[in-house]
Amino acid sequence: MDEKGNVVRSRKVTNLRSEVEEFLEGVKDCRAVIEAGRSSYTLIDLLDELGVKVTMAHPKEVKLIAKAKVKTDKRDSQLLAHLLLTDLVPEVYQRSKENREVQKILRQRVFYVEAITRVKNRVHALIAQPMGFTHGNLPAGLQIVGRLFGEPELIKVACAYEQATKHRRPPEKFPGLE
Repeated sequence: MDEKGNVVRSRKVTNLRSEVEEFLEGVKDCRAVIEAGRSSYTLIDLLDELGVKVTMAHPKEVKLIAKAKVKTDKRDSQLLAHLLLTDLVPEVYQRSKENREVQKILRQRVFYVEAITRVKNRVHALIAQPMGFTHGNLPAGLQIVGRLFGEPELIKVACAYEQATKHRRPPEKFPGLE
């Protein structure tokens, strides 16, 4: 779109470098606006490498698009272009490549820590065995402890203890399933 709001060039383009380069061929000093989304940074990085200044729009703040009854890529892109032309794009902070790489690593670490914690909690539930009841008929527990990474052996011991003692029983107010 030029300074007067006339569409200069319009076409669907995928995130392939060759298609973007072909689309931008012969264009000098252009700006682009992209709605923030799942794969925004793929295109932002590519356009940045090609020398295009990119503004990232906040999707919920672009109320005209968010509340439109008829949503099409063509209409959305024209609206975003008009907002860019009039400097009315509600911008989202663009994180650096380095920041995004660190975030990706941190998210993976969080995922693995949560997975390990889930497994540990399940193992702990397996090896925390009832050992009978107190005089007030309250359950008393037995914690079986073993060597580091010895969970398979602990589970075998806990299972054998449970089967040999038959201490596990449902609470009186909550009868077992039959």
